[in-house]
Amino acid sequence: MDKDLFGNEIENIPQIMVFHDESGSISSDRLFYTGLLWIKKEHINLLYNELQEYRKSENYYGEIHYSDFPKLFNGEHGAKARVGKNWYLLWLGKWAKQCWFSCLIIDTQNKSYDHSRFDYNFHAYNRFTAMAVKAGLSWNSFSADKITLSIISDQKDRRKQGYIADGIDNDNFEEYLVKRIIKDTLDYKGPDVEIDKPINCLNCKDKGPYSLEEELLQLNDLILGSIKSATEAVSKQETKIWFGKETAELIEDTRLKPWEQKFGLYKRFSISYFPDFKGQCYNNGEIKMKQKEDINLFDG
Repeated sequence: MDKDLFGNEIENIPQIMVFHDESGSISSDRLFYTGLLWIKKEHINLLYNELQEYRKSENYYGEIHYSDFPKLFNGEHGAKARVGKNWYLLWLGKWAKQCWFSCLIIDTQNKSYDHSRFDYNFHAYNRFTAMAVKAGLSWNSFSADKITLSIISDQKDRRKQGYIADGIDNDNFEEYLVKRIIKDTLDYKGPDVEIDKPINCLNCKDKGPYSLEEELLQLNDLILGSIKSATEAVSKQETKIWFGKETAELIEDTRLKPWEQKFGLYKRFSISYFPDFKGQCYNNGEIKMKQKEDINLFDG
């Protein structure tokens, strides 16, 4: 611990910003993804500035939204994908060792998935978000007994009725998540948690300039989309196949013993699946991209 001018020990409590995003529909898709990018507040400005350099190099200031990536990296219309590729390489080569990324994949068609537990889709969405946060807190290598969290979530169209909500028939995402995090961390294997401020739900514009928080949400969207491409392998686009293959290799690497891992991201990158046949989480789900090594990058 650091000491003040009088020699008294000062408790250092890491301030962690958590950027939350999802991919897929909890009501219509088999697989629903919840991604959490965790980063110390002290690193945010440097990461943001480095992301901006790649925007400047391509003179591209639109939204980095994975689902809207063009087919090819080349040409004028490939600028968005090229920025995304450089962001991904920056994250994987540098920031993944300083941040944490955790993903929870829900299989809504698994026989152990109990649909009767949720009267509305937002009940499931909120519950699985809280589950993902707790799993991340238990797993991440924060090296601290206590942390402070600031949570920023991608708004999208989750709640159309506005902010006045009771949590029964209407979505109370922010209130529910804070209460659930406090409850879930009272007795668990992880640091004590303090919520710094109300959860902030943002909806990125089609074109920048973007705030620091909005830009980090877009980085989360990029990583999460890459995970989806790796696990489902449904796209024939050059761009998305590239991200899928890179991420499939990363996922496989993190399943090795720590001393055998090439990327060195033990306790820094994790994917969990839910549920298994016992209704529990597991970490060895299917990676379909690895079964399609013969994919032609220039097909379609």
